[in-house]
Formats: sequence, structure tokens, C-alpha cells
Amino acid sequence: MEINHKISPHLTGGDEGEGEQLKRLQMYTIMGCPYCVNARNVLNGSNIDYEEIDITPDSENMRDKLEKMSGGERSVPQIYIDGKYMGQDDEVKELVESKKIYELLK
Repeated sequence: MEINHKISPHLTGGDEGEGEQLKRLQMYTIMGCPYCVNARNVLNGSNIDYEEIDITPDSENMRDKLEKMSGGERSVPQIYIDGKYMGQDDEVKELVESKKIYELLK
């Protein structure tokens, strides 16, 4: 399992979204997944710090774990904020566009 970090010192997303990020966002991905690329682009485009966990080398076992963690979802990407399942690429895009993600990360 490979862990990549995207590091930026602050969130940027408008006046209400500015400030330091306090909670940890994790994204579980696999190589070659276009939905993972979409989620990564959304987070990178919003300057949101996150930890990317590539489960490609142990995908089957990790998908079993993700299914338990998420309450039934085996597909990736899976996004968590402080261990709470937030959804996949569509949900993270909605959270960023609505700016709700900035509240969740405080």
C-alpha cells in the first residue's frame, strides 16, 4: 500500500473557507481509476490537504476493509474525514462546490 500526501498550508475556497485545516482527509484509491483522478483533481484544485492511500497492491483485502469502514461500499475512491465516510468522487465534488467541505474540515 502506497501513501501519497498532497501538502498545502491552507485551504482556499472563498472567504468562509479560508483558514488552517484541522481535520484529516484521507482518500483511498487504486492506480488507473478515472474516478480517483477526478476526486484528486477536485481536491488539488481546491488546495485541500489530503492523504492518498493507494490500495492497488492489496486491492482485494483492502476493498473488504473499505466495505466495512464505509458501511457497504467496495469501490474507490473513498473519502474520509477523521475516519468518517464522506463518499466518492461525486460526493466530494458536491462538498467542495457547496463549500461544506471547509466546515467539515474545521
